Amino acid sequence: MTVPRRVARRRRRSLLTAATRRCAAAGPWGILLTTERVIQNPPPGFDELTVNEQIEYVQALWERIAAREDDVPVPEWHSAELGRRLADYEAAPDAGRSWGEVEADLRASLATG
Repeated sequence: MTVPRRVARRRRRSLLTAATRRCAAAGPWGILLTTERVIQNPPPGFDELTVNEQIEYVQALWERIAAREDDVPVPEWHSAELGRRLADYEAAPDAGRSWGEVEADLRASLATG
């Protein structure tokens, strides 16, 4: 199915808008978004880049943000979820499976699927 250019452009803009939203506490799976700043248009020349170049650009932006990890806010629900998971682990440390077991099962299911 081919998506008209006009619709594809609108989708890209909405993705950029969504990328500039900040998550607020709504639980570990439900996310309430509040608009902090909305980018109406991408930077000049962005739309002329190939999709791979756009992805590289966004990745570079993310790396710049991640390099200042002390400045990146951590939502309260992240801390609460980590606390809940740690408590679950401490209550029953043998209840889970190791990454090696999970990875082996995934590889086996991919090999047969």
